[in-house]
Amino acid sequence: FVAHATAEAIAAFKIPTASAERIARVYGKRWREVLEPISSDPSLAVPLPGEFSLLAAEPAFAIDHEMAVTLEDFLLRRSGLNWFAARGFESAWPAIADIFAHRLGWSAAERQSALESLAACSAALQL
Repeated sequence: FVAHATAEAIAAFKIPTASAERIARVYGKRWREVLEPISSDPSLAVPLPGEFSLLAAEPAFAIDHEMAVTLEDFLLRRSGLNWFAARGFESAWPAIADIFAHRLGWSAAERQSALESLAACSAALQL
């Protein structure tokens, strides 16, 4: 399944192999639902900063279809990452916060508060 979905996602949406494979593994048969909005908004195919090949389409999907309302919820429950992986992904946090702010109508202060909350949770869980 993963090999077939990965090849299909790469062909249909022109996304990096690592992103396509991770999306197939994390979202299973829903992978196409995650990527379909790229057809009308190519900016969603942009990989977010960091090493895990998250695409902008993923937090957008989590907000629109999975009721994600916090950065922690997306990064830790919806994206398939865990705290250790998310800690190495801090460079993407502002971009993810931007997507949440845009889709949920957050003010600049709410966006900043969300980033501070994520940082505090991450710091509290560091060993």
